[in-house]
Amino acid sequence: MSVAAAEQAATTPRGGEALRFWAPGLVLVAAIIAVYGQTAWFGFLSYDDTVYVSEAPFIYHGVTWEGLKEVVLHGHDLLWTPLTSLSYMLGCNLYGLNAGAHHLTNVALHIVATMLVFLAFWRYTKSYWFAW
Repeated sequence: MSVAAAEQAATTPRGGEALRFWAPGLVLVAAIIAVYGQTAWFGFLSYDDTVYVSEAPFIYHGVTWEGLKEVVLHGHDLLWTPLTSLSYMLGCNLYGLNAGAHHLTNVALHIVATMLVFLAFWRYTKSYWFAW
C-alpha cells in the first residue's frame, strides 16, 4: 500500500465514526432543504429574474450561437457576465421557464457548497462539531 493510500485510509471515517462524521452534514442538508426547498413553488422575482431570464429572448431560448455571441460580445443588461448568462441559458434548455426548477438547481448548488465547506473545515480541524 502506498503512503498516500495509507494516509487516506487512516483519515477516512469508518463504522460509528462515519455516522458521527455524516450526522452533522445530514443535519446541514436537511436544514438547507427545509429553508430553501420551499422555493420550488416560487415564481421568478421582478427584481432581476425578468431582466436576466424570462424577458431576455437570447437567454430563454437556451444555448444558441446567436445567444452565445450576444452574451460574450455585448454582455447583458449593462453587465458582462458570460458565465452567469450561459448558466441561465443551460437552465432554460433543461427547464424552460419553470422557475421552481431553476430555484431547485440553486438549492442543489447550495448543498454542494455547504458540504465542501464542511469537509474542508473537518479536514483542517479534525473536529466534526467545529466543522459543523
